[in-house]
Amino acid sequence: MTDSHLGAFLLQWIKSPQEMGSLVPSGGTLANAMARQVGMRENGTIIELGAGTGVITSVLLKAVSRADQLIVVENNPNLAGLLRGTFPDAQIVERDAAKLGVIAREHNVGEACDIVSGLPFLLLTRKKQYAILKQAFALIGSGGTFVQFTYGPKTPISPKVLNRLGITGRRVAFVWRNMPPAFVWRFEKRRTAAFEASHEGVLSDSPAHGAPSPSSA
Repeated sequence: MTDSHLGAFLLQWIKSPQEMGSLVPSGGTLANAMARQVGMRENGTIIELGAGTGVITSVLLKAVSRADQLIVVENNPNLAGLLRGTFPDAQIVERDAAKLGVIAREHNVGEACDIVSGLPFLLLTRKKQYAILKQAFALIGSGGTFVQFTYGPKTPISPKVLNRLGITGRRVAFVWRNMPPAFVWRFEKRRTAAFEASHEGVLSDSPAHGAPSPSSA
């Protein structure tokens, strides 16, 4: 990562620490640990959410045979512009991850192999977590994986959200050579739509895990 990328990230953190989730961007070792969880199929599509400065993006681009197999979603306009300049051949989408279904339709993606996320899930409300994950697993189905990192040992996604959607999660890596050290989680759909229907309820719009510090992911 160049000094300009780090500077851009820090500037956005100063402006909106809750949106960024961390004081520093992910490192290369964490990016590689995330990418190892991705299983590409021929002509398949990978979606990255919350790309930031593109550390994970650069590794994912090596996992695909064509740049258009990777859709990179970043809601921050300054970081999205940085990504376009760094990866001119990639599909950079400047949009909220909660519009994932719309993004997929606009890019003619009927199904994604896997979704890799750098979103600060601990800072999102349960309602928004649910909205993002429901659309994500509609795209990747029962055979795909949602990969997420976090800086604490517990799941970054509310257990209530996981339970309602019938998703199971497990830690698959601990990257101590990252600042701060991070855990990689792998989430998969294990239950049927009937299970979700039986758990329809009103989700609180409060933060899913209370009020974590801005250094949480």
